[in-house]
Amino acid sequence: MRRIQEVKDEFYLDGNTPFFPSSERDRLLSDKSLDAVVVVSPTSTHTEYIVQSLKHGKDVFTEKPAGESVSDIRLRFDDSYRDVKSAIDNGTLGKLQVIKTTTRDSPKPSYEFLKSADSTGCNILADLGVHDIDMVVWLTRAQRPESIYITCHVHDEQLQQCGQPDSMAGLIKYPDGVFVTMDVFRESVYGYDIRLEAFGTGGMALAENPRESSTVIDRESGGSTRRLFNSFPQRFEAPFAAELDHFINCMDGTTTPLVTKEESLCVADIIEKGVQSYREKRVVFF
Repeated sequence: MRRIQEVKDEFYLDGNTPFFPSSERDRLLSDKSLDAVVVVSPTSTHTEYIVQSLKHGKDVFTEKPAGESVSDIRLRFDDSYRDVKSAIDNGTLGKLQVIKTTTRDSPKPSYEFLKSADSTGCNILADLGVHDIDMVVWLTRAQRPESIYITCHVHDEQLQQCGQPDSMAGLIKYPDGVFVTMDVFRESVYGYDIRLEAFGTGGMALAENPRESSTVIDRESGGSTRRLFNSFPQRFEAPFAAELDHFINCMDGTTTPLVTKEESLCVADIIEKGVQSYREKRVVFF
């Protein structure tokens, strides 16, 4: 009861706001006054909760992934990433040749989370690198890759005990010659570092990191800028709000989902082949 009250206080909820334990999901989902479900539980529970909610006729929103083999994307709701997408689609970059993604998490997630994030055996790809794959699928219009190679390493001693890597590099090749390179790390001591670059025969587009402030101080002894955002809630505060607005608009019927079934299935296919590459330590072809 104390934890429930803490949640009510944190989110300024009315004292009469009902709370249901997970064991009473059926009773909650049977409530006719419930219009939609937002799933923010551990990844391993997503598929069960989503399917159960849909069977009760509820609209469902989940922030990546929809399950351990299907994913969603948040970055397409960010202006800088949409600009890169537009530069590719309208031909500004000429023939696309390379996409580079960087995902360096901050702060480092808890060991409890890292040891149970998913059951694939490579959660740095399936849980964290999935954002990079999501972005690549969006930028390439869900084109099927030719091959993928994923290599990982674990630096943290506690993670070595459970066999979960904390660093990853990946290379994806497409039939039209486009290369995708990814570097993914579980800890970045200088802040949440998420970047994207697209390079083509006509130019380059770069989505850099925003900072806590745009202020730049230059002096005779040197210059300085503000720190990167500490974590994803600060970095993607506006895109998260845009996601929820889009979800509500989809419920109202005023728009259609930006995320397509084809994209979700393509992401799932790439993740599965990537995990296979990691396990078998070789290039895997599609």
